[in-house]
Amino acid sequence: MPDMSRNNSGRESAISARLTEGAIGSTLLRLSLPMIGGLLGIVAFNLVDTAAALNVLRRPFRAAGLSVGHMFLLYVPLAFLGSRLFGITGVFGGIASSFVIAGIVAHLISRPVIRHIVQAAQSC
Repeated sequence: MPDMSRNNSGRESAISARLTEGAIGSTLLRLSLPMIGGLLGIVAFNLVDTAAALNVLRRPFRAAGLSVGHMFLLYVPLAFLGSRLFGITGVFGGIASSFVIAGIVAHLISRPVIRHIVQAAQSC
């Protein structure tokens, strides 16, 4: 019997237990972890690559802001919120979400910088 004391509603706890335990839970875990890991690898590389590129392009404060913002504005709050709502599954979902959002923000931050560098190189 699942522990009903963690959530306010016994029904939510029972549904969560059915999704994370037993054959269904192990199948979901086995199917979702490789996909999540691959996505995190791609997005994390984009995030680290963007921060390194911004450092090379003499934009260290943008790079630091990107890294610090990802950690304290996205990673920790989304992991905490996910743990409160969905337990350990929510932690992984929150972490994955933080990387996706940070990757999109990194792309948006780096585009104007790269565009400026390309225009400066073309004018020479």
